[in-house]
Amino acid sequence: MDRLFDKAFNKAHGAVHAVTGSAVAKEKEAEQSKDDALRHLTTPMTATDVVDRISLAYKDRDFFRLLQLPGPNLNDLGKAEWPVTSSELSKAFRKLSILVHPDKNPTEEARQAFEQLKEAYNELRDPDKLAARLREAEPGLQRSAERAAATASMSERVELNAAAEERKAKLRQEEARNFQLEIQQQMKRRQAEAAHKKQRAQSSRYARASAGSGNSDDELRGLGENGAGVVLSKQGGFDRRLNSSDGKHMQAHVSEDSESDGDYTRRRT
Repeated sequence: MDRLFDKAFNKAHGAVHAVTGSAVAKEKEAEQSKDDALRHLTTPMTATDVVDRISLAYKDRDFFRLLQLPGPNLNDLGKAEWPVTSSELSKAFRKLSILVHPDKNPTEEARQAFEQLKEAYNELRDPDKLAARLREAEPGLQRSAERAAATASMSERVELNAAAEERKAKLRQEEARNFQLEIQQQMKRRQAEAAHKKQRAQSSRYARASAGSGNSDDELRGLGENGAGVVLSKQGGFDRRLNSSDGKHMQAHVSEDSESDGDYTRRRT
């Protein structure tokens, strides 16, 4: 009797498990189909689907699709490039942030989508992170290009290869020009930094000379256009006075308390 009961129980349990497993599988399949449909959508995001589409793109780590921007392309040198400007990136972020901003959409799902949107935006506008993401995309782009080339006829391949070689030559020339421009810009920056450093050093010596001579900044001035007298005072105490009312007759006075070297400063008298 017990054996018959166990057998019937196991049979019923197996049937329930099979039905449950089948239901779970169908649910996963339906969810996968929904995700695939969302992945292939090219229409602008709306208030009804923006949260699901942002969350799915974030899950796939496809930040280009998340911001509804075109993905990177493979140039003829085999390098990934992204032809999207910073202004276009900012515009796409503002457009989507309106739909999921906490002030506009107070749900928890929308808040998470907004944080995911910000993360994608900050990564794509960072040059180093964008460059790393483009390098990661290169293998997939190369495989896609190889598959596309495999379906072309022989004559089409010859034509495509000739056009590609021409574009490669132009790209190499452009890279060389950009490299030269970068070198020139670096040299200009270094020259500007050196000039600024020299100016700071001169200002520092000027300040020390002013403090050593006891003269105020207002008193340290050069010879005027009318030939008025000036005082050239040395930091160590050397004091030479030149007086002239018309620029023709000048007198000199040297103080007796200094023979040391130092920087000269000027004071109009």
